[in-house]
Amino acid sequence: MKVETVIIGGSCLGVGMLAGDSGALLIERSASIGSEYFNSYRECTGWDVTLRSAEAEGLRYELRKKCVDGEMDFYAMAPVIYDFLKAYSNRIMMCTELVSIEERDGGFMLECCNQSGMINIECEKLIDVSPVAASQRDWGRKNITAKYLRAALCVKDGMPACCEVLEQREGRGDWESVIGLKLTPAASWSTARGELLSCFINDPGRNDAKIALIAREFDYVLEVDRYEFSSNWTFISPLTFANPLEAFDAGISLRSMEK
Repeated sequence: MKVETVIIGGSCLGVGMLAGDSGALLIERSASIGSEYFNSYRECTGWDVTLRSAEAEGLRYELRKKCVDGEMDFYAMAPVIYDFLKAYSNRIMMCTELVSIEERDGGFMLECCNQSGMINIECEKLIDVSPVAASQRDWGRKNITAKYLRAALCVKDGMPACCEVLEQREGRGDWESVIGLKLTPAASWSTARGELLSCFINDPGRNDAKIALIAREFDYVLEVDRYEFSSNWTFISPLTFANPLEAFDAGISLRSMEK
C-alpha cells in the first residue's frame, strides 16, 4: 500500500488531520477514537470557541442536538465523531499495531499488523498524534512527566469532600463528580487502579458517593508538545486543546494549511 501521509494515532487531532487531507491514512492501535478525551475523562472547557472549519461547525451543531438543555457534553461527542468518520472508513485502519518503521528513499516503509495479517505501508510523511508517541515509544515514555487516572462518581448532594490526594471537579450536574489521582509516569494499570480505589474507599469525606466508572485511558502530562524526529516525521501532542471539538478543528486547519 502506498499513500502520501500516515497519521499515527486516532486522537481527535488526528481525525481532523485525516478530514483535512485526502492523501492521508490513519492507523490506530486500539478500537477507539478520541481516547485521550472520551476514555480518560479529561476535563473539557471552552465549547464556544471560534472554529475555523465548516466540518467542525457541523460537528458542534450535531453535538448540541444530542445535549440536554444546551449544555455541551463530551460524552456525546464520541458518537458524533464516529458517525462523521463513516465517510472516511476506507482511510482508517483500527486495531492496527505498528511493528516497525524504516526510512528509505526520502520516505518511510511501515510494517503493520492487524486482523488481516502483516501489511506494508509506504508513505512520504509521518505525523504522530498519539499521546504516547507510538512511532517512537522510548522517546514517548521519556516525554511523559506525569499521568492521572480518573473516575466518575455518582453523588447525591454535590461534590463530596474528598481527601487532598485526589484531584476533584464537578461533573455534568450536581449528581456527578470526577476524581483523579496523580501518578508517576511508570505506574502500571494495576498499581494505578489499586491506589485510586484505596484512596477513595478509605476517604472519610466521600459520604455516599459511589464510583460509576474508572477511566480506561490515562490522562497524560507531556513535557514537549511538538518534536521533529527527522525530516517529514513529526510528533504533535493531541493534548494541548480545551476540548475534542477544538482539537478536531485544529487538525483540519493544520493539514489544510500544509497542503
